[in-house]
Amino acid sequence: MRRLFNRICYYAGTKALDGALQMAIDECLLKDSDLVLIRDYQWSEPSVSIGHFGISSEALTICHREVSRPLVRRPTGGGLVEHGHGLDYTYSIVIPAAVAQELELSPKASYRAIHGALAVALQQSGVAAEQAAQAPPGTGGQACFTNPVGDDLMLGLQKIAGAGQKRSRGAILHQGSVQPLELPPRFGQIFASQLGMEVIDAELSASTLEAASQLAEEKYRDPAWTLRR
Repeated sequence: MRRLFNRICYYAGTKALDGALQMAIDECLLKDSDLVLIRDYQWSEPSVSIGHFGISSEALTICHREVSRPLVRRPTGGGLVEHGHGLDYTYSIVIPAAVAQELELSPKASYRAIHGALAVALQQSGVAAEQAAQAPPGTGGQACFTNPVGDDLMLGLQKIAGAGQKRSRGAILHQGSVQPLELPPRFGQIFASQLGMEVIDAELSASTLEAASQLAEEKYRDPAWTLRR
């Protein structure tokens, strides 16, 4: 399989943090990174994330009455996703504007290419995942994993991987989740190697963490952001 990128930085095993800080880190990396990167991370407590573009009364009911987990709004689109239950692999990918322009990556093309690499990584890990050629039937509810769209990953009739995206001045942030599967400890490295011909290990800098901590307080922990319609 031809790799999408020549080189990708892999931020491995970021320690478990709360949802607000994880979202803030992704936004800071989108703003500042001039390299293609992938980051996988864990949640410090079971949580629910919702897409940037709105929340319905139904979703709020699910979050607060049925799920009873902390709620965070993602900077990207998509539906309601549960995290941190032990079988959720969460990741983000940042593609700088110059790379996205060079590769002529439209939203649909980037979604398809990333999920194609993810499908191969899952297959190499013993999961017979397939990309949906078109949107299979869903339930029509708010939960992301009951509503597959084209190029989501399926295991039979079950959706196992979805994602949302944000574009900022031509750069792309892709946030995705794979569930409910138990994946090998090195799955992030396997996935990264399907995206880039060369994988470079990286760590979050102190300056990124400091900026993200401030952004988390100002934005992602603010109910005005989280609960806005």
